[in-house]
Amino acid sequence: MDFREQGYKRIDIGEAISPYSGYELDPSIRCYAYVDPIPDTTSAVVSRAYYNMGRNGAASIAEIVPGFLDDYLSSTLEPDVLADDLAFVFFSSEGHRLWLLEESDSSLVLLHRFAFPQLAPLTLEPAEQLRRVTAGLEWLDARHRAPASNEDKRIPSGLVKELILGAEGADVSDSSYWLCRLLAADAPLTSESQLDKLSRDADFWVRRAARARNLRQ
Repeated sequence: MDFREQGYKRIDIGEAISPYSGYELDPSIRCYAYVDPIPDTTSAVVSRAYYNMGRNGAASIAEIVPGFLDDYLSSTLEPDVLADDLAFVFFSSEGHRLWLLEESDSSLVLLHRFAFPQLAPLTLEPAEQLRRVTAGLEWLDARHRAPASNEDKRIPSGLVKELILGAEGADVSDSSYWLCRLLAADAPLTSESQLDKLSRDADFWVRRAARARNLRQ
């Protein structure tokens, strides 16, 4: 959980929990919450599916614990923006693979496999490799792209074009697409001048990938 919730602070909230009527708490079981030590006050975009998951879960619990849904709604602010097209991207626990999580069916999309691990491996055989990979999006891996007929219409054509250009060594260090800059930092044909620019990118993972390349050259 600490690895998953990087950037947040884990705190013990066991003493702050009060049970609902008719229920008791086991004091031997510790309970934690993760909080943002420096919360961003600007409006955040939230996935509609993620937001509805919380509401639906609270409604389900309320069937057993009356009042739970009301408490959930009163203590959970509704986001200013609910989006239907957010993507969740994460690194594999062995540090080599970049995955995209499909909210609709919880399947995985392999976006890229890095030549060098981007973080210290936690496991040799990560569980996510056992999960299903969505065939329609697997072409996004710059080195294992399927024929154009298999392209997924949800992917912007500009992203597709720049992914191909970056894999061929073209300069995409100023791309507005994070994924293009990230893959360019790992592409074998990326020039030293591009790597230098990518090592100063605004995004942490782009900088990390570019610097990892520089250290191994």
